[in-house]
Amino acid sequence: MNLVPDVLVKMALALACAVAATSAVAAYPDKPIKVLTPFPPGGQVPTIAYVMAQRMGTLLGQPLVLETRAGAAGTIAATLAAKAPKDGYTVLFATSSMLGIAKYMYKDLAYDPVVDFAPVIYLGNVTVGVFASPQAGFNSLDQLVSAARANPGKINFSSPGVGSVSHLAGELFKSRAQLDLTHVPYQGFAAQMTDLIGGRTELAIAGMASGLSYVRDGRVKLIAVASKSRSKMMPDVPALGERLPGYDAPAWLGIVAPSGIPAEALERLEWAAQEALKDPETIKTLEAQGLDLEVMTRRGFAEKIRRDLPLWEEAVKASNARAPETR
Repeated sequence: MNLVPDVLVKMALALACAVAATSAVAAYPDKPIKVLTPFPPGGQVPTIAYVMAQRMGTLLGQPLVLETRAGAAGTIAATLAAKAPKDGYTVLFATSSMLGIAKYMYKDLAYDPVVDFAPVIYLGNVTVGVFASPQAGFNSLDQLVSAARANPGKINFSSPGVGSVSHLAGELFKSRAQLDLTHVPYQGFAAQMTDLIGGRTELAIAGMASGLSYVRDGRVKLIAVASKSRSKMMPDVPALGERLPGYDAPAWLGIVAPSGIPAEALERLEWAAQEALKDPETIKTLEAQGLDLEVMTRRGFAEKIRRDLPLWEEAVKASNARAPETR
């Protein structure tokens, strides 16, 4: 029997499949890309996501459409992204809460922040500030530490919610500085600042950009930023990391995709994100939203996710917080 024709047919079919696959990737994207986000429109982080999506969509020739999947500190959106088809048409606008804190807050977390995602681009930090009530009696970080040591358990710090970056930034500060502060969780920023202004709490730990208007009109004081180094927005304000070596509470933002998407699609997404961040108007808009830009490569972003995990583990253990088992 002459097998040459069969061999040739198989080779031709294999070549055709390879050409088709190459063509499909080369055409990427040929339809809209879904961007899962846990935040409804209108806030600081959704605005940053929207700006990036608009600019990247223009560069790629297909729209990036934001789809909100709110709840459970972002883990609902992250779970959907991790389980999405690995075709490059679903990405996640990710935060350090979703790919860091959640690993230690949720016993039944349905994804692994390192294994289940392929980083696209790291954008930078939304700096967290330590705000003080004018009625609290301290005007600096040193004065806060002195007051806390003289009055253990009597000074409160608020956050926008249990398990938030702001909450764990405070818990890590307590642990590293060996202070006894009492956490008061709120359902969001507005109520948190109302009680700080009224003197019902002494400290509020929250997104710095959101609180700057209160600082500028004298209703509250910004005495520190909860990070390893000073913020470009307020370079005169000390960082907790200056006083406590090794301290950091990175409220970072970035874009990731499900692990296993075609390498060419991942490269195209990264290219579009990198190009978007070369646009002066895009940079201006993002920085106006309180983002300290610090663009990283995919490899650098992956390393950062891994490197931050022990920090969040320490903070969650210090807080004794645990989210309910919902999944």
